[in-house]
Amino acid sequence: MQDNGEIIHISGDNTPELPELKKEDSVEILVEQFLAQHDVRKSSRDRYRKSLKGFLKWIKGKKIEQITREYLLEYKEMLLAKGKSTMTVGAYLVSIRLFYEYLYQEYNIKNIAKGVASPKRTNKFEHKPLTEEQSSKLLEYFKDNLRDYAIINLMLRTGMRTIEIVRSNIGDIGEIGGKRCLYLQGKGRDDKKEYVLTTDKTLNPIKEYIKARPNFKEDEPIFISKSKNNFGERLTTKTISLIARTGLDAIGLKGKDGYTAHSLRHTAASIMLSRGISLDRIRSVFRHKNMSTTLGYATMADERKRIEESPEAALDDAF
Repeated sequence: MQDNGEIIHISGDNTPELPELKKEDSVEILVEQFLAQHDVRKSSRDRYRKSLKGFLKWIKGKKIEQITREYLLEYKEMLLAKGKSTMTVGAYLVSIRLFYEYLYQEYNIKNIAKGVASPKRTNKFEHKPLTEEQSSKLLEYFKDNLRDYAIINLMLRTGMRTIEIVRSNIGDIGEIGGKRCLYLQGKGRDDKKEYVLTTDKTLNPIKEYIKARPNFKEDEPIFISKSKNNFGERLTTKTISLIARTGLDAIGLKGKDGYTAHSLRHTAASIMLSRGISLDRIRSVFRHKNMSTTLGYATMADERKRIEESPEAALDDAF
């Protein structure tokens, strides 16, 4: 490199040395170092910790230098063989890839996770939607429980995710363009700029539930715990899923058959589609980043129609 006629030599001697890996630095310690230095939201850090916990159990105390790429591939196949969804396995592998990228940058350890691909997701939905009749039965089951009815009703009529319901505060109920709405913090978002519109059938059960609570405040969660240990605190996604699971089991829709809390979101989209709502509008309501996700609902609806109308049955009238 030349500057003012002089030759300036750039050598590698000034490159900062990477810290050496200590013998006592177990993989568990390295994982904690990675989590502490990774600049993400706490919820993401907790998710990475949970994903890497399974990986640590799999390696069974091995040193970092003993773990090979083949070992990572075996771990991936083991997860799939145990019935983990492609989405879950993909999330686990993302955490491992980020961890090894950290090890490479920090300790110059070979990144054996680079290029370990997440399993391809199929277009088939893993959560079955409910029919309109099944949806009515589910609401009927919760009719005597103000809170749980309001939750299930909200999920069925807006398609909100469990995490969005957990994050909702009383003060998020508002208006936009003269229409009543509920502002929400969407998946992967830090603000509350997204929203769902609310009709009387959606909003009235929520208002009834809130009015039954003494001295409620605008910054309080819409839905709170009734348990002794966590009374008055914000519900968790696990609790909402369990509420839905209880109702679904009660009306004969089992988890092993593909019915979960997330089925209520699919139900809302499926019914909208059957009522002639366009895919573009459904994508807007459900806040999908990719149209391919929304198109999955159309595929699902076509399959249901194919089963219900059974073209093969028309042959019975032919001969």
